[in-house]
This record gives sequence, C-alpha cells and structure tokens, in this order.
Amino acid sequence: MNEQAMGGPTAVEDRDTVAGEVAVMVSRLAELSTIVEDDAARIDVLAGLERLKAAAAAAQYEVMVQFAESQRAARRGMGFAERHATRGVPEQIGLATKTSPSAAARQLGRARALACHLPGTFALLRTGEISEFAATFVVNETSHLDPEQRRQVDARLAGEITGIGPQRVQRLARRYAIEADPAAAVARASRARKDRRVSVRPAPDTMTVFSALLPCEQGVAAYAALRRHADGVIAAGGDSRTRAQIMADTLVERLTGQATADTVSAEIGLVMTDTSLLGGDGAAADLLGYGPIPADTARDITRRAGEPPQR
Repeated sequence: MNEQAMGGPTAVEDRDTVAGEVAVMVSRLAELSTIVEDDAARIDVLAGLERLKAAAAAAQYEVMVQFAESQRAARRGMGFAERHATRGVPEQIGLATKTSPSAAARQLGRARALACHLPGTFALLRTGEISEFAATFVVNETSHLDPEQRRQVDARLAGEITGIGPQRVQRLARRYAIEADPAAAVARASRARKDRRVSVRPAPDTMTVFSALLPCEQGVAAYAALRRHADGVIAAGGDSRTRAQIMADTLVERLTGQATADTVSAEIGLVMTDTSLLGGDGAAADLLGYGPIPADTARDITRRAGEPPQR
C-alpha cells in the first residue's frame, strides 16, 4: 500500500507543510530585531542573514528549474511541440516572485545556467559563500561559452571567489572566459561595439542618470579627460566645487556648448501651470523626457536660463 492509502502524507499535505515552514521562517525573521539586543550578536546575525539570502536565492533557482522541467514534461506528454512546452512558465514564475514575465524568464535562464553548467558556483551560492550578485556575474560572463568550457571556468573560479567582492568575481570570470575561448571573446567584442549608445533615465530628487555604452578604450579615455580637466581646475584654486561636480559640469558644457552647466541653453520641454510658474501653488511641473519635478525646481530652471553664467 502507498503512504496515502496507509494514512501517510499526501502530495498536497507535503506541499502545504513546506509552504508553512517557509511562512514560519519569514515570521521568525520579522522578530529578529526584538530578540537580538547585543551589537556583537547583531553583526553575527547580519552575516548570517547575508548567507541566508544567498541560500534562499539558490533554493528559489532550484525550484524554478524543477517547475519548468515538470511543466515541459507534462506538456510534451500531452503532445505539445517542444517550442510550446514551456509556454506560460515565465508568467507563472513572475506571479510567484512578483516580477514581470521577462524578468522571470531571465531568472529562469540564470537558474538553468547555474544548475546545469556552473555546479561549483551554484554550490557556493547554496551555502551562502557567495552572493546572488556575484553568481549572476559568473553566469553573464560565461554565457557565450559552450557547456564544457563553462564548466572549466567554473572549476577555476570555485576555489577563488569566496571572500571577495562581486566586482572582483566579475573580473576573474571575465578573464577566465576570455582565456577559455579567445576567438569567441574577440567576436563578441566586435559585435558589442555595434551596440554603442547613449541613454538617459530618471533618478530620484530631480536627477538623471546620463550614460554612454562605449568601446572600453573610448570610455576610459573620456573619463580620464574629464578627470584631468577637473584636477587642473582644482590645482588652479578658486573653485569650491568637488572633483566629481567639476567632471559632471564639464561633461554638460562640452556636450551642449554652454558656458556653464547651470545655464541650460539647449531646448527642453517644461510644462507647468501659470500659477506654478508665478509661485502661486505647489503643483508639480513636468519636464519632458523626465517626468514630474517640484514647481520650485521648475521655476529655478526657468530663472537660471535667463541669467548670465555664474559659479
């Protein structure tokens, strides 16, 4: 007789038990701040929670892969073609993880890479020896390699990436991936250079992130030129701005041809009510290409546009 016939746990009961255990863990975590009262213990808890985050990510990845493979097997058993066997899987994972289907699909791809081709990295993630961030770098930097090359790089990395930061993990993974297949690295570099571009996206507090994806030598040269100029300004004295502020201002001035970064001479679209313009209310204005900004900030922009350059 099977367990169910003998009164043992059913699959549904097992599922509910596991889900219940996870819920208890979440509730227990919420109580930590009231339980831990010693600073030394707090540091230990922080370290433990960091490892727990990594282990939880690994468990999530493993369950994602199991779910996707189970769905594929079930649908193929019903006669679905392979290209349709996982249709809807990213949507279901996205609902469970509160992410978009496209983000869920990327997560699933990362999970498959770790589970199938990067066992050493995955083992370190499971035990919390590396962060999910670091593991993602390994996945991305080896994505173009064939499975055997990927496993070779993974084996080299496994003994070297514990106890170091994600950026160093990324550099090591990139170096070993290049050494594993130099020709592929050259081909990827050639294709990537065709994707050079400039972009802008909103940042908090009326700031933007203006970025450029450039060939490495061009990006390094551009940054070095801005830094050299800033160092010269600082050495000359009489300027209260920080190096970072001087570099940012110089970038704007050189791109727009403005005498100073504060004087916006390039055309921008600023939409606001007449009362906001005149200081009568606090309704948000809209900067086209960015979004809502405070009325005071919008008035400041319009005022500075008509003033002579100042520092």
